[in-house]
Amino acid sequence: MTLTEDNTMKHIPNRHTVYQLSPASPLTERWRDASPLGNGLLGALVFGSVGIEEIVLTRGDLWQGGGDDTSRGIPDCGDILGDMRALMDEGRYAESNRLLWDRLSANGYGYGIACPAPLGEVTLTFGYDGLSTGYRRALHLDTAESEVTYTVGRIAVSRRFFASRADGRLWGRIEASGPIDLTAGIGFYHAGTPASEAVRGLAGESTPAGYPGTVLYTRPDGRGNTWSAVMRVIPDDTEAPQAAGGSVTLKGVTGVTIIVETLRETETQTAAMTAAALQAVPADYEAARSAHVRLHGALYGCADVRLYDSAPHSNEALLAEAYDGTVSPELTEKLWRMGRYLFICATSEGGLPFPLYGLWAGDYDLMWSQYTANENVQMCAWLASVGGLAGLLKPLIDYYFDKMPAFRENAALFGCRGIVASVYTSPYNSYLAPSVPVILHFTTTAGWLCRHFFEYADMTGDEETLREKILPFAVETALFIEDYAVIKDGRMRWYPSVSPENTPFEYRNSENPMWHDMPTTENATMELAIIKELLTTLIRVCSARGLYTDKLPVWQRLLDAVPPYEVNPDGAVREWQSPAFTDNYEHRHLSHIYPLFPGDEIGREHPLFPAFERAVDLRVLGASSGWSQMHMAAIYARLGRGERAADCLDVLAKTCLLPNLFTVHNDWRESGMTLRMGHPPVQLDASLGASNAVQMMLLDVSGGVVRILPALPTRLKKGSARGLCCPCGSVDIRWDTGKRSVYVRLHPVKDGELKLGLPFVGTEYAPAVIPVQVHKGKTATFRYCPE
Repeated sequence: MTLTEDNTMKHIPNRHTVYQLSPASPLTERWRDASPLGNGLLGALVFGSVGIEEIVLTRGDLWQGGGDDTSRGIPDCGDILGDMRALMDEGRYAESNRLLWDRLSANGYGYGIACPAPLGEVTLTFGYDGLSTGYRRALHLDTAESEVTYTVGRIAVSRRFFASRADGRLWGRIEASGPIDLTAGIGFYHAGTPASEAVRGLAGESTPAGYPGTVLYTRPDGRGNTWSAVMRVIPDDTEAPQAAGGSVTLKGVTGVTIIVETLRETETQTAAMTAAALQAVPADYEAARSAHVRLHGALYGCADVRLYDSAPHSNEALLAEAYDGTVSPELTEKLWRMGRYLFICATSEGGLPFPLYGLWAGDYDLMWSQYTANENVQMCAWLASVGGLAGLLKPLIDYYFDKMPAFRENAALFGCRGIVASVYTSPYNSYLAPSVPVILHFTTTAGWLCRHFFEYADMTGDEETLREKILPFAVETALFIEDYAVIKDGRMRWYPSVSPENTPFEYRNSENPMWHDMPTTENATMELAIIKELLTTLIRVCSARGLYTDKLPVWQRLLDAVPPYEVNPDGAVREWQSPAFTDNYEHRHLSHIYPLFPGDEIGREHPLFPAFERAVDLRVLGASSGWSQMHMAAIYARLGRGERAADCLDVLAKTCLLPNLFTVHNDWRESGMTLRMGHPPVQLDASLGASNAVQMMLLDVSGGVVRILPALPTRLKKGSARGLCCPCGSVDIRWDTGKRSVYVRLHPVKDGELKLGLPFVGTEYAPAVIPVQVHKGKTATFRYCPE
């Protein structure tokens, strides 16, 4: 098949397309602006250049460096907790802060953290005479397919790629309206950074595979494993020539199909075997695409949000508008779609959960690229349940459940039973790391994870996973609470305690708000909230099933001992429930808001609701990051303050959004709105957090209430949502604020009663919350329009 000279895109850009008018653009680290593809295991970053296309290949299970070092054993620190508490009892918090850290360091406790890393790179070198015109680089989110089109002279060219969710391979299709020359190669990816130069020794080799048009590349990972990629190049009109070195050269072709398969080599599956098997795969791009789209589309299309009616605009136009003013309804919708797309593409059943870079590790020593579970891992999961993707939380459960043996040893560092999940983990790291106080002393990571585990069970009804993995994990988390908590006169004292990653005002580093000089405190509000939530959920779930009945009174005693939340002199809830510490408002984390969000203990009718709202308002904007802006947006949505939630999207777009809609940690333009760092790292939790924030503006499920349009900003005047989920089923919404009309349809999957919060509260037509009896399979419809 060939193109006509007008070179229209095979798939016309629509609301499911994000497209750019130029190739990946940063002068260094171009991968940060590439088009990301993924099937849950294999990732690809498509640069989109005209003369030489580069496609970085990654795999979610390829990590290098670091790992737990137990060669000298786990140090015996069982006595350290008593020493720390004795110092804290005397108010010597700064001295207590270093005790465990120093003990571990003195014993040579290793904590090198593994990093995800690229596998290799496909390069496509084209022989053109002249510059291109009419360039477009599109990422079709509904099909997870990239597309690049342009014209050189009178020859129109189209290049398409997708990472198949059906067969696991990367597929490519190149079509031209006239003959072109092409050299396709595969080999080491040099990112142009010191980190990539440092690992050049692991580059491996590119060689012919012994079959027409087929080459392979092998890459050791430094751990005794070998990773490989096999590429087969099939022209339409001629037989594929033999490969020379690590490349295949074609002359005068108009259509080419490319198939790439990656693998971790074993005795039963080698690169040579894969190359042989690849010869039997039909070179039918469209058939492979159809099989892939059926699987990807089922996930992507199970929910939908529509916020604008105009023709789609390029990313460049949308970002320029946002930088000059506010985020448009179109960009708002595309942020929702992009976060959802990334989550789907980087997650799959039997795979790993979503790390901070997703599948798209474009360098070899990426900052903060691990699973960081004092905020970031959780933010990546927030969009899943309401977005109809609760099933993709299963890898998160499997990943942490499998680490329980090491987590028990973490608990033993404190002389306790049960488990302590490390904040930082990787496939090769499970022990407490890095061994710094802000991480070591935050001991409720497992409890926070349990919130997502139980949410998965509630939304999917997966009773087997609940009983075999979630409850054992939660029960051992509670066992640590039982041993660690100090209860005197019926009141719990939890110490040492951390409010991630903040330091009380008395101990803060005023010159560097990023640093956490003295985080070792007691009764951090967030940790108390996690303990309450976990114990309450365990009692509810186990009581209903007659499980762990001997533990019910123990959990209830612990729950009753958790101290109440207190309010500081500014009228805000305290971040630490102790008079020894003063609140520090200049920090990016919003840990102590946990009972309001992501928890739902404090609802709108709770007496402390205003104190939590006050604490949010006192936070200083300039001390935030991209992901903390999205955390704030979710909190504002929970508060019902849609304008402020939308303001957070504006900040994100002006400061932390790259041209391809990847998000970074802080202000890469130095606009003065967020934390300053010389090299802001990619952190895709902010992208997924933006998707969650938009969902929460439209539907908030918390405290037993399903609220419709609870925080709709004025800029979203009309629109619709389909397939957003709550525990009873799914919800469709259509609204027009100009007419003050709303249409709601519930699709129940089980019988029961829910509390439905309707919009336009305060009118005579709709009460704030109404009880609704629903029946499985029977839709319930609500219409409100005063006209």
